[in-house]
Amino acid sequence: METHLLGYQSPLYGRRTGQILLPPLKYYHIKYSTLKFKDALDILAVLKEKSGYVDWNTDKRKEYFGLIAKKIEGKERLRKEGYIVFDFDDF
Repeated sequence: METHLLGYQSPLYGRRTGQILLPPLKYYHIKYSTLKFKDALDILAVLKEKSGYVDWNTDKRKEYFGLIAKKIEGKERLRKEGYIVFDFDDF
């Protein structure tokens, strides 16, 4: 599409003034219950799978995955793995 709109044959050729800086996409899941470490990992895995259905700048975007629950066992371990994790005590 970019080639079609901004290609040599297009009336817009040479008129590009800039590019948009894409913000990172954040996917969250909220549970109102206590989660064990394995349950939290399973939820985050499903979030990652669902993000694959978002067909938007898949090669350039940065993604973050988060989980908020009443209580999460092993939340520090999940944070070390790069997830955004909060339980209600953090608020």
